[in-house]
Amino acid sequence: MSKPTGARGIYVDWDATVRNDITASEWENGVLDAIQDLQLPPCRTSVALLDAIGRSGKTVTISPERQPLLPGKTDANAHADPIDPVAATITGGTPDPLPNPPVPGTGAGSDVILNFAAQDWEPSSSTATLKAVDETLLHELVHAFRQASGLEDSFRLDAPFDVLRRGSGSVTQLMTQTTATRPNKHSQIYNEYEEFVAILITNIYRSENKRVGLRRDHVGDFELAFPLTNARNFLTVWRPQIDRLCGEMHALCNQLAAVECHFNPIFELYAAQNRFLPGGRRVS
Repeated sequence: MSKPTGARGIYVDWDATVRNDITASEWENGVLDAIQDLQLPPCRTSVALLDAIGRSGKTVTISPERQPLLPGKTDANAHADPIDPVAATITGGTPDPLPNPPVPGTGAGSDVILNFAAQDWEPSSSTATLKAVDETLLHELVHAFRQASGLEDSFRLDAPFDVLRRGSGSVTQLMTQTTATRPNKHSQIYNEYEEFVAILITNIYRSENKRVGLRRDHVGDFELAFPLTNARNFLTVWRPQIDRLCGEMHALCNQLAAVECHFNPIFELYAAQNRFLPGGRRVS
């Protein structure tokens, strides 16, 4: 039976058939602790997302993820799946998985099942790596919010070479690496737009919490390298995508733009558009 978590619209539901290494109460307490981490100061990023899920009118039910099998839990996973993929998909978009017969997305929004076990991840702390439990849950909650809002659009996303190739000399070399299809120090391989959005917002959260390093892309646990660690440089590369997501998630992005931290490309976009009132970060 589903139980409330204290975050509006988010529930927990233990499945005894999935795990044999933890008890129901251990699993549930782990999830509740992770959600509490997302509600503690300075977490304006995560609180804004939790509030947005609460306003969506849909439910997110967290259930246990399968038990990792490899040493060091290197195969640990978490994922969010809409109950109705057609309703979760942006209007006119292609649902994933594609139903038979194929029909376009309706954008109506769907309830979501989010599979996650806090015990598979590193505890939250100021020194947490990219495997932090709160960041893992936040990443999946971004997916869940977009599914609940009927915004999911899982099209393939490649680094925008037409923007990147305008550099010269060492910049051109860097951007060639950025657009590579095989991972390297500067690659930006997100695979799809939805992963780009989830990683971007989680990186803002990580920066807000003053943790060292940012996630590079969707290929392993690697840190983003300079110059893309500079929020203005990152915006230069990914401006069309960031502009799009701010249009899709207008109310949430208004809140995210006001988050004060080193890495916040959404703030940089709003600043470039002169969208702040004088004397602060209040959006006009």
